[in-house]
Amino acid sequence: MDLNHRPLACEASALTTELTAPNYLYSILSNPRCKGQDALYGKRHHCYHIGDITQGVKLSIAKQLYILQGIDLDLETKGERLRIVEAQLSDSRVLLKIRAEVEKKQQQLAELQREQRAAEWEIDDIQARITQTEEKLYGGSLRNPKDLLNLEKEIKGYRGQLRNKEDALLEIMSQVEAIQQEIAEKSERARQLEEEWHRKQQQLIGEQAELNAGLAIGKRQRDELAATIDPASLQLYEALRVRKQGQAVAKVAQGRCQGCHLTLTVDELQQARMEELVQCSNCDRILCQI
Repeated sequence: MDLNHRPLACEASALTTELTAPNYLYSILSNPRCKGQDALYGKRHHCYHIGDITQGVKLSIAKQLYILQGIDLDLETKGERLRIVEAQLSDSRVLLKIRAEVEKKQQQLAELQREQRAAEWEIDDIQARITQTEEKLYGGSLRNPKDLLNLEKEIKGYRGQLRNKEDALLEIMSQVEAIQQEIAEKSERARQLEEEWHRKQQQLIGEQAELNAGLAIGKRQRDELAATIDPASLQLYEALRVRKQGQAVAKVAQGRCQGCHLTLTVDELQQARMEELVQCSNCDRILCQI
């Protein structure tokens, strides 16, 4: 990759990770081969090839640890994002919910349709009874006025039952129509959600692959860089990293520690400028003069 054309924000971020060109990662030091400029901040950026560090270019321990911290923070960020992505990949609760709602409505519809058929059968039965009774009433076979009056009363009772059953049937049919509409709307919503879910899954699968690739690159480069740092300094860094929520190394700017933002002593500033391994007397972080 051409060092002269790298999109970096070096001074602002102090560390840039570029997965597409994994060897060109860390932007903290002046490198005569790099003539790039930060387009966002208008500042010259200072690039450093990780291979330069592992192949003998001398950096102070503080700067090596500062670079290592950048890698570790980037790995943590990617790792956390990967956990979120993988959780989203296995999360189909939205789909399951809408499918359950459709299934519930379909069960309700099936029950109403059973009630509708039963009501229709009852109506058919009452109508048959009315027909049979009317045939007796008007068939001329009965002459007794009392028998004829009883048949009229019977027919009247059947007609009352028929009206009630027909009203009940109309109510059931209205409910069936309403729930069919709900099912159609929820089914369409489920279809849309499923399409959206599948699109999102493809995006997440792509992001997962990128994150895994980035993590593999970062872990390899961390191992390479850690191998160049003496064990005692590395142990100090690791201990501070635990205590300081990942921020074991702090930049020095305008005479202040950028970890605790307090003014450093003259001795601390002098040691930092001489690239000695020195810690802030206030927050205990390792000081790095960039």
